[in-house]
Order: sequence, then C-alpha cells, then structure tokens
Amino acid sequence: MEWIWILIVCAPILGFIIKACTKTPSQSLHEKFVSLGTLTGKTLSEIESVVGIANSSSSIINDNGETVYIYQWLQPAYHIVLLFDKNKVCLGVQSETRIDEPL
Repeated sequence: MEWIWILIVCAPILGFIIKACTKTPSQSLHEKFVSLGTLTGKTLSEIESVVGIANSSSSIINDNGETVYIYQWLQPAYHIVLLFDKNKVCLGVQSETRIDEPL
C-alpha cells in the first residue's frame, strides 16, 4: 500500500523533470529561427538548411507588380511567415506567433 503513496508523490516530480528536459517541436522550431539571427537578406536555402522545408508556400503580386513569395513554417504553438523576392532572398518577417507552452 505504501507504493501507491510513493507513486502519487514521484509521478508529478518525474513528469516535471521530463518536461523540463525535453523540447516540443514548436520550441525547437522557434529556437532554430532565433539561431539564424536577422533573417532579412538570407536566402531561402540558407534558412531551410537550418529550420527545414516550409510547410506552405504561395506568391502574390505587390503594388509594384513584382512577385513576392510567401513561405510559412507551422507547429502547434508556433507559426512564422517570411516574405521573399524573386531571387528567394528574405525581405523580412510578415508575422510570427508563439504561444507559451506551460511547463
């Protein structure tokens, strides 16, 4: 019967330790983007070599009649949208959403 109390006490502690020592895919993707530093001026291939291939891509025509390419990387608690020119050079971050995941 004592083992039940040990389990009740140890399970939450073990869960906390596991959570503290592991990263979710969202946290990992965010850290990869942070490791790149400033994204503006980097090529798509430079970015993808670190963070992986984008989950979604599309294009639009801007006010100047130029094609702008839109690439998105998505995980359950992280989403980033980057804009690229015709040479696939990053123009900047259009949006970034990060939801803090509880420990």
